[in-house]
Amino acid sequence: MTTDYQNELVDRCAPRWAWEVIDETLAADALSSAFDPTLRQQIQLALEAMIQACAGETICEECGESVEEIIGCPDGAEICQDCFDAGHH
Repeated sequence: MTTDYQNELVDRCAPRWAWEVIDETLAADALSSAFDPTLRQQIQLALEAMIQACAGETICEECGESVEEIIGCPDGAEICQDCFDAGHH
């Protein structure tokens, strides 16, 4: 079951070398018979989400689109320019 807490965007960026170390570690672990392939896929998806967040793109809370700029609303929502112009929040 996915919750709003689990979908909350947390921006924590790391230098490229850190991502490379993580990728190398995952690649080595994937060769091990003890490593769960499903877990590796979940980790990879998490890394991709973290990289996307660090790239400056974020998701509009109203329409769900990936956008480069977000507008913070008084109620705490973070939405794209199109949703803001349409009067959302």
